[in-house]
Amino acid sequence: MPTPTASVAGLVLYSPAPQALAAFYERAFSFTLDAAKHGNMGQHFEGLLNGVHIAIWDTQRPPAEAGGLECFGLKVRIRVA
Repeated sequence: MPTPTASVAGLVLYSPAPQALAAFYERAFSFTLDAAKHGNMGQHFEGLLNGVHIAIWDTQRPPAEAGGLECFGLKVRIRVA
């Protein structure tokens, strides 16, 4: 039997249009995702939603530390029409 998740500290999303996806989430959930670039991480959008760190990366330029698009062996695709 799977163990239920007690909490989520962060959520990383990948998109071929990260700025458009950030704008969608800002409108849908009324919070701010700011453009960010720090350390050796590339340009991305990030913000906090109810204490959960949300980051949106460009599928063409994923962060090197995250191992590309298949981080932790999990690959998720969501299409918003």
